Amino acid sequence: MKKIFITGATDGLGFMAAEKFIEQGHQVVLPARNKTKAEIVHQNSPEQKLLSPVICQA
Repeated sequence: MKKIFITGATDGLGFMAAEKFIEQGHQVVLPARNKTKAEIVHQNSPEQKLLSPVICQA
């Protein structure tokens, strides 16, 4: 299992990549500017394998 850092994982291709890595058993670190979107993605991640979102100020 690896920890994978994906930018743009709250939607689009980044989100799809994060889902695939989680399905493969990896943990995903999600840096995001939008706290609400990041929390929704975290809550809906399979088996909560997504690490806590890292909220970044733009």
